Amino acid sequence: MTGTPDFFSEPSGVDGRFELALPDAGPYYLLARQAFGGPAEVNELYGKLYAQDGRLQGVELSQPVGDVTIRVTPK
Repeated sequence: MTGTPDFFSEPSGVDGRFELALPDAGPYYLLARQAFGGPAEVNELYGKLYAQDGRLQGVELSQPVGDVTIRVTPK
């Protein structure tokens, strides 16, 4: 999860919802951040999609994916 992302969504709405169209089955790892480009700034809102056990959660598109929650905190 470094470098330029292969895909990104439009900014989320006020309610935090976003939509991300992906072309293939994956897996994909999701990251949310306040700004785009370069390393995350100090205090920039930033978060990754994690599983319940604290490991990074990959998203497979072999089935439709519903809602996911990415918690963001200042970096």
